[in-house]
Amino acid sequence: MTPDATIVTGRRVADRYRLVSERPDGSWDAVDETLKRNVVVCLLSAQAQPDDKEQFTAEARALAGLNHRNVVATFDTGVDGDGTSYRVDELPIGHPLDPGAVPNDQRVSYATQIARAIADAHGRDLVHGSLTSGNVLVNDDGRVRVRGLRLPKSGTGDELKRADVDAVTNLIAALAPSSPSPLREMALGWRGSDPPSSAAAIVSALLTIPDDGDTVALVDPEPTPSTGVPAQRRRIPWTAIAAVVVLAAAAAAITMLLPGTKGGNVSGPQRALPVKAKSFDPEGSPPTENEAAAHFAVDGDPSTMWSTQIYRSAHFGNLKKGLGLILQADAPSQFDSLRIITPSTGWTFEIYAAEQPAAALSGWGSPVARGTATRDLTVDLGGAKGGALLVWITDPAGNQVRIAELDVTGRA
Repeated sequence: MTPDATIVTGRRVADRYRLVSERPDGSWDAVDETLKRNVVVCLLSAQAQPDDKEQFTAEARALAGLNHRNVVATFDTGVDGDGTSYRVDELPIGHPLDPGAVPNDQRVSYATQIARAIADAHGRDLVHGSLTSGNVLVNDDGRVRVRGLRLPKSGTGDELKRADVDAVTNLIAALAPSSPSPLREMALGWRGSDPPSSAAAIVSALLTIPDDGDTVALVDPEPTPSTGVPAQRRRIPWTAIAAVVVLAAAAAAITMLLPGTKGGNVSGPQRALPVKAKSFDPEGSPPTENEAAAHFAVDGDPSTMWSTQIYRSAHFGNLKKGLGLILQADAPSQFDSLRIITPSTGWTFEIYAAEQPAAALSGWGSPVARGTATRDLTVDLGGAKGGALLVWITDPAGNQVRIAELDVTGRA
């Protein structure tokens, strides 16, 4: 940070955050005197260049908007009375990751949490650029937090994202056990001639590892509010998910149908309609959610998935009314049904149809169907006509929603 004689121990930033001691990286250990908690405060001198101030503010806002369970949180940002810019981060509890000391039954969970953090950060155009085990903190409950994310300067984002993917690959290789295992084989392949294309691709690959000692925790441990005791992990092997997919028809739920949208004449036999997927988060900045993985929801492979970010509490952390995926058809179509395959259950949704995607939910008109997700559900769309569908998640029924496949049937 820029040297400034006014940035000293005891200063109260924004009349609230009392600086206690400076850290080696120039940030400060501080006390939030309003909420009575320890925090970390990053400061930029009032004498800094305007471009630096703009970058600092944009980065702070992007970090605050990420709101990811596996990323050190940003609580507050602003400009103090003398023009000093500030950002307030949580003081995470935990120790730097030691890959060699991780129990075998937690290795895939740690790898997946790290990969999710980087994948979702990339989805919001944030990067790390120098990720190592020292930037990964682990608490006693096995919860991972990545620190040190930043907003890249113009023209450097793609290069730094590639560096992050390589760094995640190296961390997973370090986490892999020395004995044969799915995680070890995957890591060796990535470090060989078949590197992953993105952090989102790493997450999807990790989710295919079966529950045979290398287990993915689908819900990360979180304290039970009433007792403070860590909640037991809920683990669902992919083999069980696949079995449920095969027996999907028996699990279908009844949805309430609403009138379809109007459209032009559509002819032809009923068939699977090719669609492209795009994430839709109109209250987010940017208005997308894990966009890099959106195509996994329509790639025909239920082992790859799109997911929302992990929210700290239900109802999207009370940050937004909903989010979802837009399915864009190649031509005006009649939409007869939508099959949803998901390892998440209980989340509620509305389906909309429109001639063209709208930038706000209000532009989509009235929903053509509503329902509650089971592991494999076919929703009757009543022949709604248009060029695009919106799968709008109204309540995630937990911290995260994952969608493996969205298959549209109709006529074009």
